[in-house]
Amino acid sequence: MMKKTETPWTQAKLTNGSIVMPLVTLVDGYGGVSHIIRDDNCFVLINRVGESNNEPNGTFAISPYWFKEAAAALVGYITGDWNLAFQPQEEEKS
Repeated sequence: MMKKTETPWTQAKLTNGSIVMPLVTLVDGYGGVSHIIRDDNCFVLINRVGESNNEPNGTFAISPYWFKEAAAALVGYITGDWNLAFQPQEEEKS
């Protein structure tokens, strides 16, 4: 499960070499890192895809999918209400 860090990272490097400034940083207990960034006035989710000696923080790629914790973090960022964003939701019944 991904959890929001207290403060976002100051920067992240995309696989194309661009440096971006995360709005929100999410981490898990296994070394996974995701960031929410803004690009051309759109919110974008990026995930760490690799580490190397040259890039100890790894490089990041744009994700085509948003997982539940990332969507909740975006709600918290937009509304400023982090408690609302991380309230447990009832499971949908089919």
